[in-house]
Amino acid sequence: MKKKSALLIAFFSVISFSNAQNITWLPSPKIADRIYQTYLGSDGTLHYSAGSNIRMIQEDNDSLLPPPQWKKLKFSLFRYDQKFLMKDTLPLKFGNIPRNYFNTIMTDKKIRLIYSYTSGDKLTCRSDNFDLTGKFIDVTVLDEAAGLPDFEVKKYYKLIFSDDKKTIAVIYKSGVVAYNEKMEKIWRIDADMNGYISGAVTTDGNFSRLLKKIKTIMLLLLIQKA
Repeated sequence: MKKKSALLIAFFSVISFSNAQNITWLPSPKIADRIYQTYLGSDGTLHYSAGSNIRMIQEDNDSLLPPPQWKKLKFSLFRYDQKFLMKDTLPLKFGNIPRNYFNTIMTDKKIRLIYSYTSGDKLTCRSDNFDLTGKFIDVTVLDEAAGLPDFEVKKYYKLIFSDDKKTIAVIYKSGVVAYNEKMEKIWRIDADMNGYISGAVTTDGNFSRLLKKIKTIMLLLLIQKA
């Protein structure tokens, strides 16, 4: 009887150990491994930050990364309590491989990864949306263009945000589209933006642009939209 019990215990131990090996553990990343962090804000209970192990933007006009670098990219959502003691970390994953990464923001109680990518002959600017626990919710397509030459992908889209990140202006070659914090389109204008240098947008949707028309002349236009 003792031998049978010993065998049963040993057999059960082997089964338990084997099952444990099938569990894939996702260890919490260390802050030092995500040195490029962006503070997203607070919902009144927790503070949120998004971080990666690779600098995702060198300059505003830079393409994100050469393809091989994507295998090395580790991108996470960090959550801190009110004393800024870390509570947990959660993985964030892009729905597609970006051509340009613009920003990660928190609006309307959602974490939003905003970037552009190409699919066939289309270039799309999109927002991958997550809840505050890092769970994927849905995708918002901000704008897209067909038949865009590959060499123009890098300079096609520019995004500017209001100071509180609640309004976004998407600038492309032939116009501007503005979105509110819920990523709802609030206005669109058609205009030649090839000479665009810089701009600003306010929370209520006022947009200004600086255009270069001649080498020595810069024109400032203010477009007011509700």
